[in-house]
Amino acid sequence: MSNSITTLGSEIIKEKQTEALELQPIRKTVQLREIEILSNDSISYQGHVIKMNYKAFRNLLSILKVSQAFASRFEQLFNEDAKKDFLNRLKQATTVTSKTERTVTMIINPQTREVVAFHKKNNQLISTEGFLSTVNNIIDDNKLDVTNFSTDSDGGVLINTINTKSQFGLKDMNDEVFTGGVTFSNNAKHGFTVVPYVNRMWCANGMSLNMAEEQFHLKELGGVYLDNFLNQINELSKRDFNPKGFDAQVRKTMNTPASLAEMESAMHTILNSSKDIDRKYAEQWVPLQENYDAYNNKGIDTVMMQNSQKKNAHTNQSMWSIINGITHFATHDNAVKLEDDTRTSLMVDAGNLFGGKRGFDLSDGVINPFANSGLQHRGANLN
Repeated sequence: MSNSITTLGSEIIKEKQTEALELQPIRKTVQLREIEILSNDSISYQGHVIKMNYKAFRNLLSILKVSQAFASRFEQLFNEDAKKDFLNRLKQATTVTSKTERTVTMIINPQTREVVAFHKKNNQLISTEGFLSTVNNIIDDNKLDVTNFSTDSDGGVLINTINTKSQFGLKDMNDEVFTGGVTFSNNAKHGFTVVPYVNRMWCANGMSLNMAEEQFHLKELGGVYLDNFLNQINELSKRDFNPKGFDAQVRKTMNTPASLAEMESAMHTILNSSKDIDRKYAEQWVPLQENYDAYNNKGIDTVMMQNSQKKNAHTNQSMWSIINGITHFATHDNAVKLEDDTRTSLMVDAGNLFGGKRGFDLSDGVINPFANSGLQHRGANLN
């Protein structure tokens, strides 16, 4: 079975580009000494109180070289006012000891006027105009079609693309054919990033792959940075957008059983995508309840299991199965209404799971040489 892939027409793409430009984050470079930290979610700048999200607060801690663990521990030992005083004193000390005036760039949501990130340098975030112009050129040069185009509430843009003529398969697996392309993203946290994007032709599921060797970052729109960036994409294009290590990773996910913890995580990923979806409906993508029932029928109460136990508990699904469950839910129309940025976020989540940066719970266990020989009772038989 093979499903066709839906791509966006030129008029829809123009509408999406206009939306992205309207939601483009505001950048303001200020002197660090002019910022006063009020709490985890607000600062004062030139007498104005400005809200900030938790990511922005963590950015500030990083700029001040304060670990999140230390800040949390400090707050446990003292109070909010003491932490505020400590951070502002530390900020003042760093500006005094610096040989040059220290500046930071605030990234501000244009709609909520909330700070969504702080950067040390102004060039860490490429403008939406620059991003879209560069992406359009790459799309034209590589004959790519757009399958998804989304802009999130913080102005981050993500575009999934494919080359319908760039298909590749897996050795000895005739049913597994993929169409390759790239995911372009530009946001306050990661900047301009490109990762491989694949559509599985069996079901037209789309997934953005977070595989370190094939993840490209563009720091500046020009010079050697842009040349190297375009060369990397060109190399991927020569391979029909087949990511390095993709074949081996697919086989690994096919042959690795999902743990109960991993299945619960996949279920939560789907449930958290919309307030309108419930567990029973989500079971068609991640059959968690039948695995709970299997353990409960054996007298094991899954409610009482520790997370460490769930990481070692086998299910009847492979990692490939639950990854495709997420991508199928994200790619296809269901009874649940999903926003464009939610769909693309789910495809990224699935790709992160596929990439297995943290490894799979049940993939690297030590082989049990006694698995089929039964347990012995030598010590118990001593007299």
